[in-house]
Amino acid sequence: MLGSWRLCDDQGIGKSLLTQLTVLAGASEPGGAKNIALVAKSLEGKGTFKICCSKGATQILRQTNLAFKQVDHIGALSGVTELLYKTKPTVILTGRGIQPNSLERLLVRGAHQLGIPSVGLIDEWYDYKANYSDESGS
Repeated sequence: MLGSWRLCDDQGIGKSLLTQLTVLAGASEPGGAKNIALVAKSLEGKGTFKICCSKGATQILRQTNLAFKQVDHIGALSGVTELLYKTKPTVILTGRGIQPNSLERLLVRGAHQLGIPSVGLIDEWYDYKANYSDESGS
């Protein structure tokens, strides 16, 4: 279960931040899709939430009744960069992706290049380094 998020100060700035929030979420695996769905439902009506996924996450997302777009055709950083320019997210949200060219990793790399913050949801603690490090081990 998700805890409550507190994004405001005493002057109510958090409410305006949430209405300006545009999240682009990406998942290629069922665990990440489940976690992204939980966050999307908790933020419903508090900003814009767009979900893209690979085939491995579609079954879970279909069960949630959330809108999503399957983007199996994106297999390179250039495709993700184009997606980021089109969707104009203020933040990226991903599940874990163990493959170097998984949707999650491409989204994080593209976001980093464009100066967009990204958040990774951890659904399993095993292979932590393999799931969240780049080719150099960073």
